[in-house]
Amino acid sequence: MAEVLEREVIDADDLQGFSDPLADVAGLSSVLVHDVGQGDAISILDADERPVLRIDYGGLQSGPFKGKTGKARAGSINAKLPILQAAPLMLTHWDEDHWCSARRHTDVLTKARWIVPRQRTSPRAVRLSAKVATINCVPEAEVGTVFQYRAQNGDTVWWEKIDHFDPTGEGEDCNMTGLAFSVTRGDRVIFLPGDAPFDRIRHYRLHQEDGRKMVGLVAFHHGSGNHWRNATEEFLKTWASPNMDQKVVFSYGDPNTYDHPVLDNYEPYFGASAFFATPQVRQRTIGPIHIRL
Repeated sequence: MAEVLEREVIDADDLQGFSDPLADVAGLSSVLVHDVGQGDAISILDADERPVLRIDYGGLQSGPFKGKTGKARAGSINAKLPILQAAPLMLTHWDEDHWCSARRHTDVLTKARWIVPRQRTSPRAVRLSAKVATINCVPEAEVGTVFQYRAQNGDTVWWEKIDHFDPTGEGEDCNMTGLAFSVTRGDRVIFLPGDAPFDRIRHYRLHQEDGRKMVGLVAFHHGSGNHWRNATEEFLKTWASPNMDQKVVFSYGDPNTYDHPVLDNYEPYFGASAFFATPQVRQRTIGPIHIRL
C-alpha cells in the first residue's frame, strides 16, 4: 500500500484588495534567476536592477548555504537574497524547495509581504507559514483571474492562481494549484511557470493570441519530465524561434536526487547556446543569469 502523506491546509487570511507593487516603478530591466541549489528563487528587477518583486525563496539540495547553521546561515541568506521592508514575495506553491531559504533569523520572515496560494500541503510548510509576520492567501474565488502588475512604462508582471486546492483530499498536487507568472514588455514575454507545465497556464495563451515573442523561460519543475505531454511539446514548438536570442534557464541543485533536468525534452526546440543552468553560476562558468526584457 502506498504511503499516505500527512497534509494540512495553509491557514492565512485571504488577501483583501490587490494593490500594485509596480505602480511607482518606472520600468523593469530583467528577471534574475538565483542559484539556490535545488529549488527556485527569482527576482524581478527594476531599471536600476533593484528587486521590486520576488517569486519563491527556495533552495534545498546542493544549496549555497549548506554547512552553515543558525545566524550564520541566516546572514548568508539575507546577503544573497536581501529583503526590504514590506517587499512583496509571491510563492508559486508550497513544496519545500520553493520556500526553504526562509529560515529562522532571516529577514524574509519579518520584512517581506508574502502572497501565497492556499494549499493542502506538509505540516512543515504550515508551521513555516505561521511564522511569517505578513502573509495572505490568494482567494480561491480568484482562480482563473489574470492579474497584472504594471510599471509606469507599461512593463507588466502577469499572474494567476492555476486551479482550486482540495481541502479534503490527501493527494493534492501542489504544482497544479499554485501561482504562475510571466513578464512582458510590448511584444516580448518571459515565462515563469513555477512547477506547473507551461500548457496548463491560461494567461500564456493570451500572449500567443496577442502575437508576443518569447525572449526566455524558466523550465518548469527544474527541468523535470513530470507532467510532460503532447501539449507541453506543442507549447515549445509554438514559442521556440531560431531567429531570436532566447534563454532557457534550469534552476536545480547539482547533484540532486530527482535527475533534474531532462535536457532531452528541450533540445529538439532550442540550440545548446540557449541553455543556462544555475549550478554554473557557483562554478563561475557564467555570470548571474538575467533574462532581459
